[in-house]
Parts: sequence; C-alpha cells; structure tokens
Amino acid sequence: MTTSIDTLPFETSPEYKPMHPVWKLLNAINASIVVLGALMFMILLPMFALSAMRNSVLEGLLTLFGGMGAVVLITTQASWYRTWYPSDKEEVQEDLESMVRKAKSEAEEEPKLTYRQTLIQHATTMVLFVPFYLTAFGMLYVSINSGRAIYLMLGDKNLAEIILKGLIVVSFFMAAGGYTISHNVARNRHKQAKSRSERMSMGVAWAARAVSYIVMMIIAFAVLAVGLFLPLFLIGEVLIATEAHPIFLPISMLAVLGVFGFVMMAVVGRYMKRLQTKSNAVIKETVAEEFGEGSEEYQEVIEEIRQREFGTPEQNMYKYVLPMMLGMLILAVLATMVAQMLLIDADEGVREGVSALVLGVVGLGGIMMGFRVISNRYEHQLMAKIGPLAQQIDAATAQCDWVTATELADQLLEVQPDVIGHTSAAITYMIAGQTDKAEYLIHKSLERTMAGRSEDNKEIPPTVILHLHPLALIQLADGQYDAAEKTLKRMLKLEPKSADAYYTLVDLELYRNGSGEQAQKFLNKAKKHRDSNEQPSDKGILRSQAWIDARFGRHAEAVANIEAALKLVDKENKVHLADHYLTRGYVAREMGKHVTAEAAFNKVLALDSDGLLGKLARRALNA
Repeated sequence: MTTSIDTLPFETSPEYKPMHPVWKLLNAINASIVVLGALMFMILLPMFALSAMRNSVLEGLLTLFGGMGAVVLITTQASWYRTWYPSDKEEVQEDLESMVRKAKSEAEEEPKLTYRQTLIQHATTMVLFVPFYLTAFGMLYVSINSGRAIYLMLGDKNLAEIILKGLIVVSFFMAAGGYTISHNVARNRHKQAKSRSERMSMGVAWAARAVSYIVMMIIAFAVLAVGLFLPLFLIGEVLIATEAHPIFLPISMLAVLGVFGFVMMAVVGRYMKRLQTKSNAVIKETVAEEFGEGSEEYQEVIEEIRQREFGTPEQNMYKYVLPMMLGMLILAVLATMVAQMLLIDADEGVREGVSALVLGVVGLGGIMMGFRVISNRYEHQLMAKIGPLAQQIDAATAQCDWVTATELADQLLEVQPDVIGHTSAAITYMIAGQTDKAEYLIHKSLERTMAGRSEDNKEIPPTVILHLHPLALIQLADGQYDAAEKTLKRMLKLEPKSADAYYTLVDLELYRNGSGEQAQKFLNKAKKHRDSNEQPSDKGILRSQAWIDARFGRHAEAVANIEAALKLVDKENKVHLADHYLTRGYVAREMGKHVTAEAAFNKVLALDSDGLLGKLARRALNA
C-alpha cells in the first residue's frame, strides 16, 4: 500500500499546531494594549520634563530619564512577548534545543576563569540587567507623579504624601530586587572559578559591578537623550514658539514616544533573535554529537527540561499570570489617573467615562493576556508529554512492534484525549492492522469536530482534513473503495490542492483495477501539489509510477522505478521496507511475474506478519 506510510505524520512527533487566527488577533490586540497603555500612561512625561526643565535642567533630565525607564521596560517586555507565542514548529524546536543546550552546559564542568574573564562576566551581567535598573527609575517616576495626580484629584496633601511615600518605598524594593538578581548572578559566576587563586576578591567584584553600572547608566542616558529627549524638546519649543493649538503638543509627543518605543522594541527584539540564532547553530551540532539525534537519552533530557522549564499550570498561575495581571491592573489605574489629569478641566461625566474606558481596556487586556499565557504554557506542557510518546511510537512502529506501539497509543489518548490525539492514535492502530478500532476513533473525532456544524465549507474547520485522510486509507485497506472515493472527494472539496488526496486516489484506481490513464493524472497532480515537507515522498511516487508503468506494459520503466525507490528506503525501518515489498509484489503481478510477486508478498509477511501491510500481503496471496 504505497500511501499508508509515505503520506502520514508517522515518522516524526506530532506537528506543532499553528496558532488559530483568532488567537493571533487577540495576541496582537493584547500587545497593542500593552504598548498603547504605556503610551497613555506616559503621555504627561514630556510635559513634566519640559516644565521641570524651565526650573532646573537636572530636574527635567531626571524626570525624563526616570519616566522613560518604564517605557523601555514595557517595550522590552513587548519584544519578549512574541517569544511566549512561537508561531511555527521551527521556533518550538529551537526553544527545545536551547533548553537541552542549557541542561548540557549545566552538567559539564565549568572552565576555570581568570581574573580578566571574571571581571568581564561581572560587567556583562550588569549590562544585561539594564531593564531592572530602568524599572527602578520608572517606578520612582510612577511614584512621584502618581502622588501628584492623587493630590490634584483629591486636594488632600497629607493623603497624597502618605501614598507618595508608600509608592517610593515600593519602588526602592523593586530596585533592590533587580539589583539582588544581578548580584546573585555575578556572585554565582564568581563561585564558578575553580581555584582560590583564580577567584576575584569581593572588593574587585563590587568594583566591577559599580563600573558596569555606571557604564550602563551612561549608555542608557545617551540613547534616551539623543533618541527621545532631543526630539521632544525641539518639538515642544517649536510648538510653544509658534503658539500652535495646545492639542498638537500631546499628539506630537505621543508620536515621538510611539516611534521611539517601537524602535527600541525592534532593536531589542532583533538583538535577542541574533543571539538565539547563533546559540541554536551551536546547539544543533552539540546536541547531535553528545546525545545522538532521537536517542533515548536525548528524549529523557528533553522531557526533564520541558517539565522544569514549563512547570504545571498551577505553578505557572502563581509564577507568571497573577503578577502579570496585577501589573496590568496597576498600569490601568495609573493610566486612569493620567487620563483624569489630562481632563481635569473637562466635564465630570466626560472624565468618568474616559477613565472607565481606560481602566477597562488596559485592565481587560491584562486579564486576557494572563489567561492566554497560562493556556499557551499548558499547551507547551502537553507537548512535553506528547513528544516522547510520539518518538517511542515511531520507534516501535519502525520495528513492527505493534504490541508496544498500540500500548503507547493508548497512553497518548490518555494524555491528549482531544481530536488530534484521537487521530494520531488512530493512525497507529491502522498501521498495526487494527482498522476497526482506528475507524472508530476517526469517526468519534469527526463527530466531535463537526458537532453543531454543517457540511458547508465555511463551517468546516481545517483540522477535518487531518481526519479524512487516514479514514480514506482505512477504507481503502478494507476494500471499501466507493467509501474511500467519497472521503477523498470530500478532502478535495475542502482542499483542492491536497497532494495526499490525489496520491491516495492513485492507489484507489490501481487497487480496483481502474484506468491507468486516470491514475497517471492523479499522480501528476500529486507531484504538482507536493507540500513543503515533500509529501508524498520521492520513493512513494516512484513506486506508484512503477505500478502505473507495469499496467501500461512499460516493464523496463517499471523495473527501473521500483529499483530506484528501493535505494531510497531506510533498510533499518521494517515497516518502510515491508511497504516497499508490498508495492513490488503488485508491480510484479501486474507484469505477469507471479513467482516474483509471491516472493515479495512473503517478504512482507516476514517483516510485518501482524500489521496492516501483512494483512494486505495475505489478501494479495489469496487473490
């Protein structure tokens, strides 16, 4: 059966499911809410800075720098935002390889460090924690201006001062937290020096941190001064000198803030991506050399790291979601204060309406983002369990060990009892020869997917085609040719360029002794519409072409194609070898070489006596 092996997701783990377009839209909205919420919150920053500048240049610069700490933090977080939502299989694989690399490096003996190397590590550690220190300045700015906002709104100076002091204390705790993290990293690096003579004195270590902190401050200040403050200052002066309408001041400053924020986001994101790309290039070589691709040790390391990295949904709720939601709600409150300050002279109803809108949009965005993060991390955790199971199923299937393969398929159903899990398990049962159970699972999966939907293409989800293909193969293997044809036509209605559907139609025509011309047309269309993974495979296409050639009496071409296909078969994979000899038997019988055909079918039975291919070989021998 040329189709059964070559066109199914059989040799690899289940594909990473691309994010649904609705979730992509929600993620884009959430990211926009984060950035726009930050910009709304920071809209008064230029006004405060310009106002303070007229009193004191230092006060204006500190106000601007402190406020921009929050902007830099938020835009940096926005650049990290995409790493929470990998868009394709390659990114997921890169993340996993990165984890394996991390685990391997932790297990290896750290190299001895010289004074100079340790000093550089301390310095680079501090530079890498720039966002933590900018956060401290940003929190200080938030504290001061929140106190001003409360004072303006409540008119109670004592209450405002109490809240202001509380917020300042919180900001310093935030600063201490950021510094503690970087200090611990630097201290751990210091401890990694193997001999006492190579360790730096604590005084030198503190000096290294102090120097790197000052350098970081100078670099950050220069970037902010040239990239943001200078344009803001010039725009403000021009607007004041030309006596432009007041509305142009916040609009122009908002535009500058937006451009600067997104440029920062792009630069940071690009830098992180370059680091990741370089890291992954090393990872792929090291992992293959150390563990051997697909080895049991490799899978154990991946499983361990996945569990450690992603944790349980309950752990993620406390580690990621609740702090994120709380932070977004705090941002919503602060944005509301800013909105009320902007509308301080407006009608009370307008103020309350705008404030409620700001609070609702930013707060709801944070809550939605939190739930999406926990959902996404849960999916990663699920993939962590599915991956090793899928690899073990592949290994058992390759050796035609159907007892082990079906037991693992049962475990897969327990771990992933959704429609994808049912389909993946059904494919295993089908190849194992348990077509009744496979067909039951496919129909059950289809019923769940199509519940409440009509056969109208607009209402049929794309995942249905994943169920229809194995269903057609099951029907074909059981001799239900009319049912298989109906299923394949349904596939083509959903996806007119489905190479798998056309390729299976080739088998259908050949199995029921249909038209050789029609089979050739279907094969040509299958080759035309091959997907990015080159499915159907070259060996499968060559085998089908050999069968068609034999039917047309082109015996020399048939022999050449079947021999070329054999060269592409993995000889260690019993099921692939059995699949080849099954088609070889059909081709030989088509050519009238019955002894050769019988020998090929017996070879299939020797390789896979209990599976689907053995079942088809027995049917061919008894025909």
